Amino acid sequence: MKTLKLLRIYAPFILTFATLINVIGIWFIMQEPSFSLCLSGLFGGSIFLDIYMYLCSMKMCFYYKMNILCLFLTHLTNILYDYFLFDDTIYLTTIIILLMIGTLCFIIFKRKYIVKIQ
Repeated sequence: MKTLKLLRIYAPFILTFATLINVIGIWFIMQEPSFSLCLSGLFGGSIFLDIYMYLCSMKMCFYYKMNILCLFLTHLTNILYDYFLFDDTIYLTTIIILLMIGTLCFIIFKRKYIVKIQ
């Protein structure tokens, strides 16, 4: 039971790291769409999940919510990239910046708050 509670608390941060691995893999390792689809299917994440996590974390700190907002903006950028034509470099740079901000929020969250599961 404690493991499920920890997973629920750290879900935004796990998704941030997984998405960061996915983007770095696309940008630096392989440029194939099948690689991207495989990683995105493996790591998951969606706008609906972001909204759900935000609504379930109304009492959490600013940094926790900021990480969820960065994930939401990442998914929104993915949608905008699919429907509007803009450069791959701008897209990947924007995603990496958002994910690094989310990672920074995770580090601040871990330094400032102690998670106690009872």
